Amino acid sequence: MKNFVRWLRNRRFRVRQFTARYPWMFFSLYKLSSYNRKLMVTRRTRITIEGYPRSANTYAVYAFKHVNEIQWNEVGHHLHVQAQIIRSVKYQIPVILLIRHPLEAVRSLVVRHDFIPVADALEDYTRFYSDLYKLRDSFVVANFDDVTEHFGKIIERVNKRFSTKFNLFPDHDEQAKAAVFDEIDSCLLYT
Repeated sequence: MKNFVRWLRNRRFRVRQFTARYPWMFFSLYKLSSYNRKLMVTRRTRITIEGYPRSANTYAVYAFKHVNEIQWNEVGHHLHVQAQIIRSVKYQIPVILLIRHPLEAVRSLVVRHDFIPVADALEDYTRFYSDLYKLRDSFVVANFDDVTEHFGKIIERVNKRFSTKFNLFPDHDEQAKAAVFDEIDSCLLYT
């Protein structure tokens, strides 16, 4: 039974990663889930914060919300698919594209999801960023270390690039960082 569940999860992962490249297909399938609809980019989205899984996605979203009065459904996040960024660019929504060294991101992903073979995860990582390369002038790229240490500077780049006025995260305020981690921890207790 355990092997069947792993096989089923792997097939779901493969379908998801295939559809991730095609917004019309991805959003048609994934909008069927009320949970996914809360995370999807829509015309009401004010910012999209996305990256390959395990690339500081959760920290970035919570840190952004910590300093900006914004509703959860106004942030496109945590679907980890190219379709989110492609749609955001089409709708002219500011995007922070998160990136982490491939070996670190993939290692973290396959430890968390043992049904994903390393080779599949590496191929998916490469496809994720390669598909978005042609849109590189349409978003702000933020690497893992900058997200966790200098997120205020990233928001500052977003404001400059998109003429927005989002509040900046106080990078050297350890209390603010601790508050973000506390909020993440409290939310994870209930999921």
